[in-house]
Amino acid sequence: MTTMTWPDDKKIIPYNPRDKTLSTIKALFYNVGFTTAFIYSVVSLVLEPLLRVQFEQRHQLSLYTLLRIRRVVNSAQKKLRTTPVSTLEFNKQDKSAERCIQTDDLFEKEVTFEAQTHWPDIESKINGAVWKLNHINQSIHSSSNDIASFSFQVKLLTDQMQLTDTSEKVIHKAKKVAVSIRQIKGWYVQGKIPK
Repeated sequence: MTTMTWPDDKKIIPYNPRDKTLSTIKALFYNVGFTTAFIYSVVSLVLEPLLRVQFEQRHQLSLYTLLRIRRVVNSAQKKLRTTPVSTLEFNKQDKSAERCIQTDDLFEKEVTFEAQTHWPDIESKINGAVWKLNHINQSIHSSSNDIASFSFQVKLLTDQMQLTDTSEKVIHKAKKVAVSIRQIKGWYVQGKIPK
């Protein structure tokens, strides 16, 4: 029989079998990497310049539109007639303040009622003067003494009314306070707060 010659053990290379699943996954990753690199190069070379041009066009359009709107707003503000809040004087005119809530006139009414504390004395003096006047009118033959005392009482009454009547001063101060408050509210509403 013929004997077979075996190769030398030193010349034999050991073989490690590769898993086909692992090699398929590696090939898939290589293909995905190549595809991603290709897509990135297309995007960076073609789409990015197109998007940059479109972005610049949008930016220019928005800038142009903003400038036009600003011009329109400025021209509208120049043509707008406003009434300062301080000139409205408790809404006695038919105008109203823009974007401002007006305060009530209750403050003025409360102040005028507080200033009327001396009115009972004045009313009693008026009643006394009316009684004297009726007495003088009934007696036609009244002496000049009665008329002089009546005129003296009338002078006393008017003097006392002028001295005790502080309602005009109080009402004037109340109006000034209300006008100042309205003016400050107008500043806050319009955003023009002085420093």
